[in-house]
Amino acid sequence: MTDALPVAVNWTTPTITSRTTLTTHLWTAPPLQRSSPIHDKAFAALRALRTQRTRFLPW
Repeated sequence: MTDALPVAVNWTTPTITSRTTLTTHLWTAPPLQRSSPIHDKAFAALRALRTQRTRFLPW
């Protein structure tokens, strides 16, 4: 094994800007069924996230 090499990081000079997209997924859990007392609040919270891509997982 070789000796460790020193690493110097300069956080003041960006070399690239990372761009991400907020995503989430939703599945058919009992608390999300229409008859659930938290259904409306849960979906309101999901809408408030303003995700660009929401995926529905039907399992």
